[in-house]
Amino acid sequence: MLLFGNQFADAAELRTRRTLLGQSGDAVEFEMLHRVQVLHLKPSYFRDIYSNGVSPAGFIHTRDVLAKYLEALVPGGRLVCHEIVLRESDQSRQTWQATSGLPNLHTAEELASMLRTTGLVEITVEDKQLLGADVLSRVAALWWNAQVSREELQRLVEHVELIKVEAKKPSYELGASVPLNRKKKKAAKPLAWTVSVKEDNEQAELEDEDALLDEEDLTRPAPASLARPETCGPAKKKACKNCTCGLAEQEALEKVSTLTVQNAKSSCGNCSLGDAFRCSTCPYLGMPAFKPGEKVALTSTFMSDDIEV
Repeated sequence: MLLFGNQFADAAELRTRRTLLGQSGDAVEFEMLHRVQVLHLKPSYFRDIYSNGVSPAGFIHTRDVLAKYLEALVPGGRLVCHEIVLRESDQSRQTWQATSGLPNLHTAEELASMLRTTGLVEITVEDKQLLGADVLSRVAALWWNAQVSREELQRLVEHVELIKVEAKKPSYELGASVPLNRKKKKAAKPLAWTVSVKEDNEQAELEDEDALLDEEDLTRPAPASLARPETCGPAKKKACKNCTCGLAEQEALEKVSTLTVQNAKSSCGNCSLGDAFRCSTCPYLGMPAFKPGEKVALTSTFMSDDIEV
């Protein structure tokens, strides 16, 4: 741990304070507050730092000093500091500033806020003590080099107090980083044909699928209407003599793999109408509609993909 004294303190009081802190079993190092700006403190080295706790406690902590303390503490280390502060009122600040030669003091809330913005956590303010005129006069003369009259001191002591503040360094080291899991969860694909009905809505009804059909949908189509017109579509392009686009190979493959399905005797009379009217054992399942009596020819491209990659 680290104990800060001051050049105005009594030597016996410093030794007593150092002995009391050493009873915990930890080694106690000692430094002077007037040298804190030029000191090089080991980073993440001290478990406890005690600042301005030895009388006369006239040191005013700055943000730079608190940042140096924070860096010197181990993660989870504790800072205990004492400071003379203004009471929480506009009148106290106006009365204090009206006296020449005195420094600007923090309020307890301002000191706690400065500790918080420096990076310290778990800040508590306790042990608020009123100062006597003699103590304030000694602090003003030694620390602030200000000569204040007795009458002014009697008026000022009502507006200041000595407080003790404790704070901790966070349990992680300064500059520590933790990788974030940036993987986005894939949204579940909505299921097709999903019907969502609220459990508490007993009046919800599903659509009747038979009601969606018209009379024309139920009428059996005439065989003549299923035949492909002879003039339908453009004439098929034939391969050139010196074909290099692959059409010649495709025509040769079609000639070899063309399958001819012989007429089968139909027991239901619906074989030529298409799969929608065929039995489950119909030999024409998967084949296009045709005129009764004609042969059905399937090329090798019938079962191939429509889109080429």
